[in-house]
Amino acid sequence: GHSAGAQHVLRWAVMSPVGADGVTSYKDQRVPLTIVVSSPSSVIYLSEERPASSCRPDQDQGPHWSCNEFSIPGPDSNCDSNWDTYGAGIGGLYEGASKEGKIRYE
Repeated sequence: GHSAGAQHVLRWAVMSPVGADGVTSYKDQRVPLTIVVSSPSSVIYLSEERPASSCRPDQDQGPHWSCNEFSIPGPDSNCDSNWDTYGAGIGGLYEGASKEGKIRYE
């Protein structure tokens, strides 16, 4: 899937214990598991670090451009301190972090 479907697959891949060791079961056999996600409308980060502003250029940098600069958003960021809550990160996904029936802290 793309966009919202890709978001769903990405979050399932992060949260599901299926394939945690790179394999899944099929007819009592262990087979390799590959998950392909294309163009999610947002991604989930597994740490507090986010791409630095220098890694987000306003113009396409070509197919071979990469950036390895990451930082933790500070109080001056425009993220309203929600930059790591579930949906964008894994913050708030511990037991008791949210009201019953809710998956994330509100």
